[in-house]
Amino acid sequence: MTTPRTRQTLLEKLKDRYDEASWVEFQATYNPYILGILRALKMNNHDCQDLQQNIMLIAWKSLPKFEYNPDRGSFRAWISTVTRRETAHFIKKRQKTFVSLNSEDADKLKETLDNLSKPEIEASITQEWQAFISEKAWDNIKPRFTDKVIEVFQRVSKGEDVESIAADTGISESSVYVYKKRVLNSLQKEILKLERDLG
Repeated sequence: MTTPRTRQTLLEKLKDRYDEASWVEFQATYNPYILGILRALKMNNHDCQDLQQNIMLIAWKSLPKFEYNPDRGSFRAWISTVTRRETAHFIKKRQKTFVSLNSEDADKLKETLDNLSKPEIEASITQEWQAFISEKAWDNIKPRFTDKVIEVFQRVSKGEDVESIAADTGISESSVYVYKKRVLNSLQKEILKLERDLG
């Protein structure tokens, strides 16, 4: 897996709408986060796909003129705002267009629309960001460790007994703790790096 370039470098590249490699990288980097927001908003899979395409089109039109200014907010806040705004627009359009929506579907859409600006949604979106960054960090660091180290870390993380892990894997109990610490340190550093580079 390629490590994403820093936000500023990638955004600079995206000023060229026709830099296909950078757009592919942008989509691969941010689509999972957008999908996480849409799921937090309880949109169904089909609508998520439509919305993701719409949001990427908005990004494609907007980012060539986009000037990143950290004092005005994070890049992820911009993505989140665009996603919520586009979702609200999508729902309002659907409510007008499909008069034949059954009452259950209509109620779900209204509830999503009502929830878009509630603090709980903001908390859900923050959780989605943290999950997105953690998963990306995990994917990035896994190749740095042997299968045994990864297995030990995962088993310790699930709360398995250190003595059992040591016996099963043929290493000492102190090695189990060392493996855990090495992976955890690496993971924490990668999360901080990604927060800085992508946030």
